[in-house]
Order: sequence, then structure tokens, then C-alpha cells
Amino acid sequence: MRRKESLYAVIGGCVGAVLTMAMCSVLPLGAQNEAKDAEFGAITCESIRVVSPGKSPTSSTTVGAGVIMVSGGEGSVGVTIVSSSDGGIIAVRNKGGGMAKMMIDGYGGRVEVYGKNSSKGQATMGVNEYGNGGVSTWDKNGYRLATLK
Repeated sequence: MRRKESLYAVIGGCVGAVLTMAMCSVLPLGAQNEAKDAEFGAITCESIRVVSPGKSPTSSTTVGAGVIMVSGGEGSVGVTIVSSSDGGIIAVRNKGGGMAKMMIDGYGGRVEVYGKNSSKGQATMGVNEYGNGGVSTWDKNGYRLATLK
């Protein structure tokens, strides 16, 4: 009787393996990772690593950067995080067109705040390549108002 049960187990295992291979040829496992328009409630993890290089949407000169974008809804970008070999950028935008950026590079860093509705009003605080700090402001027409050094 034991021999008969073993034979059934082997036949069942072979049939199961053949069915699994047949299903994988029709629906490969990689297709599960390529879902389009998937929605999630929440993702909890210890870290996120962006390994695919790209071009930053907030800077035309940052190439080879890892980019994470978080949408604020309705297709607008709310937060952009860029990491490059010499620093990074965090940019936050609101629906009205205002934006604040904090960035660091090989020389120093900057914090920039822009006015709403794509105005040229801006306040900037930063440290340049010589280690000097400064604060500058511009009005809504793009004219420099003041600079503190």
C-alpha cells in the first residue's frame, strides 16, 4: 500500500509542476509588477532606494539623479525629492503655483521661496562656493529689492 501512495504523490507532484509551468508561460510573474493605474492605500517600509538615473523636473542641470515625486492630487506635483552625486533638492509646490525649494550641492546650500501664480517674487537664502552667505529678495515683477551679505 505504501508503494501505491508514493506513486500517487509523484504523479500528483508532476501534474502540479506541469500546470504551474503552463500558467507561468501564460501569465509571467513580472506582469504582477507592471500593473498600470494601480492604487494603494498606504505603503510602509524601512527605506526606498531609487536606482534608475533620470533628469530632475526641478532643475535643468541635475542629470543622473534619483527622483521621487509625490502628487498632491488632480495631476499636480506636490513634493519632489531629487538626490544626485553632489547633493539634492526638496521642492514643495501648491496648487496656486507657489513653491519652496531647499537644496544642497558641493559648494553650499540654498533655500528659495517663490510667490504664487508664477510671479517672479522670490526670497532666497544661501551659501555660495566661497562659503559666503547671503539673503536676497525680488518683487513680483522680478526686480531685486534687497541683498544682505
